[in-house]
Amino acid sequence: MEVTVPAGTFDCIQLTRERLETGEVKRFWFADGVGKVKHETLGSGTTEALVEYSIP
Repeated sequence: MEVTVPAGTFDCIQLTRERLETGEVKRFWFADGVGKVKHETLGSGTTEALVEYSIP
């Protein structure tokens, strides 16, 4: 799945996590060789996205 964030477009896998105690659901997108590119908390509208990265 391609995901576009300010740092660029990445081929990602998507994971969904639900906290059983609170019911909070988060989605995460990870790109090989980069790590977490984006995550969002469903219901709250909170989103974090990768803005910049560099390869050492």
